[in-house]
Order: sequence, then C-alpha cells, then structure tokens
Amino acid sequence: MKIRGFLEEIVEANPGGVIWSIRDPSLPGEEGLYALESGDELRVLDGTGGTLWEGMVSFDRLASRSGSCPDGDLLAEDPRGMWHHGTQLDVDRGFWRRLFAEHRRAVLRRGPPNPWDRAPHPFSGPADGLAARLAALSPAQAEALLRSALGAWLGSGDSTAWRGPAHAWGLGPAEALGLLGPSSAEGAEEAASDPCRGERTPLPFSLPLLERLGRLFGLNAALLWGLPDASSRAAWLASANARLGDLPPLQLLLGGEMEGLVRVLEAARADLV
Repeated sequence: MKIRGFLEEIVEANPGGVIWSIRDPSLPGEEGLYALESGDELRVLDGTGGTLWEGMVSFDRLASRSGSCPDGDLLAEDPRGMWHHGTQLDVDRGFWRRLFAEHRRAVLRRGPPNPWDRAPHPFSGPADGLAARLAALSPAQAEALLRSALGAWLGSGDSTAWRGPAHAWGLGPAEALGLLGPSSAEGAEEAASDPCRGERTPLPFSLPLLERLGRLFGLNAALLWGLPDASSRAAWLASANARLGDLPPLQLLLGGEMEGLVRVLEAARADLV
C-alpha cells in the first residue's frame, strides 16, 4: 500500500507519548492517520519536490498499541522527556523530529504486516471505482462513514474561526457548504450549528452525498499536495483552466453536478499531483 501525505507526530495523553505518523488528506479526520512501523519505506520531500530523506523505517523497538512508558520495553524517551514509539536508527533525533514537526510531504510504502494495519478505506483506490465501493458497504457502515466524513468536512468553529478542509483552500464555511451541492447545503448549515446532534447523521443518508464527500476529500489531497498555501489553492480554484474548457474549477464545483466535481478532480490530479 502506498500512502501520499504529510508527516505528523501524534501526541497521546495516555501513556503520554508521540506516535510517528503520516496523514493522508484524502481521508476524513483520524481515518487518514497511519502510524509508521519498521519495514515501511519512507521518502520525505523538500519544498521543491526533491528528496530530503529517503530510506527504510527502522526503529530500535517495535511499536505497540498497548505499550507503556514506565518499563521502557516498547517506548523510548527523547531529550525533551517525551516518550515515543520508536527511535529511527542512524538518523539524528533532532532532524527526525523536525521532519514531523514541519509536517513535511512524504510518500510511504507499507512494509510487512504490523499492529497498526487496517482494512483499506472505501475512499481509497481508483476514482472510477468509488461509487461501487460505497454501494458495497452495509447500511450501518455507510451511515457511519457519512457521519464521520460529513463531520470532518463541516469542521468546527464559528464563521471567524472556522476550520474545515476547505479552509486550507482559502474558502469559508458558506462555500464549503455549497460544495456539498444545493440540496445538501441548507441542511448541512443547520447541522453545523446543532451542538446536540451527537451520533445522529447530520443529513439524510444518500449514496450520492457520500460519493461527493469521497471525491471532495480526494480533491483536498491533490490541492494540499500540489500547492503550498491557501492563497495559491484559492487562485487555482478561481482561475480559468484549459482542462475544463477554460472554466474556473470553483464554478463547476458550486454547480452541484457530480460530473463537474469528477472533472475538477481529474484536472487537479493532472495539474498538481
């Protein structure tokens, strides 16, 4: 399995340590996090797309979901007093830590099976097979996926402090709601302001809405990978694109048609990935 994403150090409250991870922005929320493990192949990119570091992940100890720091068997302590799930051999600890603190772009190829493995996410895989993968889910699985994906897309915070994936595109909450399609935006806006929605699905379930969210997260990955900041992503979305008949991508996205979203995603992957 190949994962293209951004390095991240995940701090866990219990046992109070760091999990060296990569975040796949094509997946919603915590579902996009993958912990590194010995045997994985990792390539870390610099700002120009060159290789900053490349090699086999080789920790001095195994990671474990149930590890604890007091006996030191499965977690190690760095100079900050922070426990982490492994120390990369033959790499300066400060350099290694900075790669994750700076959220560097990286490509990970999974090695042997390890305790962190899980089944492939339905949003992962060829774009032309997305609808079929979603249709194959059980009703309970599809409802749960819609709930998590929609919650991640809606983000949190009021209009002045809102944070959702589209914030990194230079868009605001109203535009993010509009990207769900005209039939969904009104209900999503109400759901976003409902602090008591709990485990309820914020919008009526539909496979087209779930498919749209899957493609929006795919677009999120392309934009974050290929463009360095929110202003450059907003400029790409607002500019005429020859692959789209000189239409701006955002115009097609806000049109609400699935075909328009598919075309924009194809253009983004061709231009940016």
